[in-house]
Amino acid sequence: MPSNLSTTLLDDIARLYIDADDYNVIITAGQGDDAKVFRAHTVILRSRSSYFRVALSSNWAKKIPSQYNHGFHTQCDALYFNKPNISPKVFEIVLKYIYTGTCSLEANDILLDILIASDEFGLFELVNYVQEYIISDETGWLHKNFVKVFKVALRHDEFHLLREHCGELIRFNGLHAALVSNWINHEDNEIPTTSSNIPYKFKLLLRGSRDGRNVVTFHELCDFKGATIVLIKVMETGELIGGYNPNSWTSSDRYIRTTESFIFSLGNNMQDPSNYVLSRVRFAEFAIRDSSSVNTSIGFGNDFWWFEGKCMHFNYNKKILDTRQFFSMEDYEVFQVVKNE
Repeated sequence: MPSNLSTTLLDDIARLYIDADDYNVIITAGQGDDAKVFRAHTVILRSRSSYFRVALSSNWAKKIPSQYNHGFHTQCDALYFNKPNISPKVFEIVLKYIYTGTCSLEANDILLDILIASDEFGLFELVNYVQEYIISDETGWLHKNFVKVFKVALRHDEFHLLREHCGELIRFNGLHAALVSNWINHEDNEIPTTSSNIPYKFKLLLRGSRDGRNVVTFHELCDFKGATIVLIKVMETGELIGGYNPNSWTSSDRYIRTTESFIFSLGNNMQDPSNYVLSRVRFAEFAIRDSSSVNTSIGFGNDFWWFEGKCMHFNYNKKILDTRQFFSMEDYEVFQVVKNE
């Protein structure tokens, strides 16, 4: 009877990463005081990476005779080369993946560096894995670093998953998140210049183009989630308009009273947070229109009903679209707002 014995084989190869004594490749990652020396095997590197199949040829790598290798803990003639453009922390993660097929992505500050290094080494399975991790991350890191991530994705052909995902986003970027966070905290006159130290996480609950643009889906995915931001991309103009509900949507078919809600326009420039309109509630008893699935007039007072494409001026102190009373929705997103601990 045929049997799959590959598990033991993979475990034995992975063990070479930890306790082998016959290394024949010396790689220095990083530069200066931050440089670190790594030892590896040509047969592993060349079999796993198209980059190393070329890099470990006699035309690239420099061979050091065994009598000069005592400081590198190998008794064999070794190939030696530098990777100053990749930090030791990143190279260690990539090297472990090459040997073990596993990868731990806990440090968000080096995600893009891991992605770029994986692409350079031709490790396309790891490239896709890191892209999917970034896309599915629930900490809000992508939104805080949207512009930087999108620029990197545009420069690398293999980052198509990330590029397509960024293209689908409504562009609620880090500066916008910082601006909305200020409004939640009643810091209305503070215009952020950086997306660092945002006091809230914005967890994506729904994207219309992905999940559906109907009121039933909205209630299935967004009811009883606590505070939320609803963000609309207006068709043709690309404007971003939205509203903040500090309470849960509950399908109660009544108005919910609150003094903390607001509606807003972020304009159509995703990198300029100063081009905005903020409109706070003025009649608190009509702040949130908490309609159920049988009614598409859900929204903020009688001022902003996104499923019906209506933008009026009744219960909030400003109209967020200057002249229009109706708009067409290209896409929309709903984010759960969670205060950082």
